[in-house]
Amino acid sequence: MKNTQSSFNRFSFWALSLVLLLALSACGKGCGKEESPQAPEEAASANKEQNTSILKAMPDGKNILLSVDWKEFSGSPLGIKFQESAPPELKSYLQKVERLTLGIGGPSIEKDPDDILGIAHTSIEEDKFLSEMQDEAQKTGGELAQSEYQGVKIYQGRNAGRDDFFISFIDGKVLMGLKKSVEKAIDLHQGKGKSIETNETLMAKYHSIDTGKTLWLVASFPEEPAAEAAEADMMEMTPGVGEMDVVADLSQGAQVNAGLNFKDAEKAKELEGMVTMYKSLFGASNPKLATILNKLEVKVQDKRADLKLSLNEEELKGLL
Repeated sequence: MKNTQSSFNRFSFWALSLVLLLALSACGKGCGKEESPQAPEEAASANKEQNTSILKAMPDGKNILLSVDWKEFSGSPLGIKFQESAPPELKSYLQKVERLTLGIGGPSIEKDPDDILGIAHTSIEEDKFLSEMQDEAQKTGGELAQSEYQGVKIYQGRNAGRDDFFISFIDGKVLMGLKKSVEKAIDLHQGKGKSIETNETLMAKYHSIDTGKTLWLVASFPEEPAAEAAEADMMEMTPGVGEMDVVADLSQGAQVNAGLNFKDAEKAKELEGMVTMYKSLFGASNPKLATILNKLEVKVQDKRADLKLSLNEEELKGLL
């Protein structure tokens, strides 16, 4: 079994990546114009336009796409709890986020990505946003560095002990991520390279799910070398998974549907057994986990495992 600390480090990387991207994805109060609430039909139309726009702006080379309707998420019990626990300076940033999408290139969710790009739709004004970034960097003893790539400015906020995330602005979108990832997005904007729309596998998954919900994810994982597959931790979920799709509706409680396409039927059955084992091991000792496990439905058919979790609002609040 792999070292537990290694698994924790990978989780920490992903969690920190998401928080950093959220923190950079919009600016504080007054950086954008106030917007009137949208009618459901208008919101659905805007949602579709944002998804289409993101696909055209996201360079190929990613095998994981994760998108969050932040406006809807922020009004859910989970989003409210997240924002309550966020640092004061992060709360003001989050107010201007409309949608955040991450494109990730890597062998699996358990391993650090080598290509990560966030695209944020926000109602910000670039100059005020950069001023806010500069102020925040100075408060933490950091700085806002600036460079240029193909005539487009790229900014680097050096603080919190990290200097590997970069940010740029194109067509009203905020681009964030590793430097090479941001540069590829700039190349794509200038007509060089291919967009994620050319990835037939991911696009087939994308068109098969409801992307109008609070959160959606599609992923396709390459074959693992035999040696790495043999060392896979039994507590990790994705070894043996070829494709994954997740849709979460947080408008009322939490309705989560996930599909895992395994590379062989035996792996799918193992997942079913793992959930049963978790219920036996942790169901009595951890009431919150027991609530989730008891509500979790797993159906396996051949190489496909479908997971469904349905929590009403009170049940969700009880877990937070």
